[in-house]
Amino acid sequence: MTIEQFIEHYFLKTNEVIDTLYIYQEGSITTYPIMKKTPRRMMKTAEIIISTEIPTKVTADVIKTFHSPNVRKTSFQGDVSALMEKGILLKEVRFKKDGKTVENMYYRMGYGLFQYMEQRNEEKRKQEQEWNQQWRQRKQELSLPEKEISISLYQQLTKIEGELQQNIVFPYKQRWPLQKRQLFLEFLLAAYQISWQKNSYDWKEIGAVYYQTIGGSKMFDPHKKDFLDTLEEIMDMPPWTLGIVSTGTVTPIFFCGPLQEGSIHYPADTVRALTDLAVVHNEYTTNASVLWLVENRAVLTRMAAEPEFILSSGSLVIGVDGQLRSGHKKIIRSLVHHDDSLKQVIIWTDYDEAGKIISDTLFDLLKGSHLQVKWISPQGEVWTEQQFSETFTVTNHEQEEQLGGVDIWKKWINS
Repeated sequence: MTIEQFIEHYFLKTNEVIDTLYIYQEGSITTYPIMKKTPRRMMKTAEIIISTEIPTKVTADVIKTFHSPNVRKTSFQGDVSALMEKGILLKEVRFKKDGKTVENMYYRMGYGLFQYMEQRNEEKRKQEQEWNQQWRQRKQELSLPEKEISISLYQQLTKIEGELQQNIVFPYKQRWPLQKRQLFLEFLLAAYQISWQKNSYDWKEIGAVYYQTIGGSKMFDPHKKDFLDTLEEIMDMPPWTLGIVSTGTVTPIFFCGPLQEGSIHYPADTVRALTDLAVVHNEYTTNASVLWLVENRAVLTRMAAEPEFILSSGSLVIGVDGQLRSGHKKIIRSLVHHDDSLKQVIIWTDYDEAGKIISDTLFDLLKGSHLQVKWISPQGEVWTEQQFSETFTVTNHEQEEQLGGVDIWKKWINS
């Protein structure tokens, strides 16, 4: 991008052009007069005072302040004249209608700083591509899996490999810094490598076996929870199924309503709990006709306090506890795709951003089922998925603000 193109793209307003006849230079500084075309005449509206110099070093405070050509500052602490001569800043002077009287004056990203940032970003892109290539090479050197769980993780690694080959940004956790995302990809390779070597292993062994150097066992420690949670998200099953024995977490799945696990029957008399450990290894069925998926335990316990309603309405209520884990997904998927008795699913969550994410995930989870899927709106109305996606706006309201009662619950079932 030439300096003229830079000015035209970022600083000129509608119908403005550079007056090429009156461009003048003094030392390293060039002044570009800006004219506006009107039906009757050409009118001078601004001047861009700029340098073509490209800096070799720019301080962090300048980059933080002038991170985009769109940033405008009326003042800036520092030697502004020197910054302009080095091409780091430019001056934009805006005139009143007479074309002479100064109306506003701004400091903005200079052409040199723009080029400096472009070069730096290009270097980062090349480094990231080189890192991606090295990761793909390490993945290709891994042994092929034999155990079923290792096969599942290997398939995920192969999917990521294909995305990196096409320069697609790693799709998970875009808010993470690049270094953390890259470390997580290393963690996936490490988890796979040890999962086919051992049936069970400690968290510390993952990094130790992979890096085989002093401090290797601690490499993933700062991000242990995030990495394990994201591994569960990718695998759609708890991390301990890979053999990790020291995660220290067991996810309870609370429910109320008729549920059967083999020969074990859970009656609809109170709130009960399963664990993700049990859910992964067992299959569950129900003779309920209505499956309620509620975010908060307060709603679950309130409904459980009406056992006659649970029985008479044929309801099974499952609490997803504010975060859908693999255990929740496993039991929901099993019930909706294998129980002919179920006729409808009612999703009832908070109405904040987290509630929206849970609702979106549940709708995706229920796609392909034969069931009627309903969503309870903040106004206590029954919405379809289409109404939810087209109409819902995030608020700070919670389920507990409208717990309702038996009459309202029956109304929702029959709507």
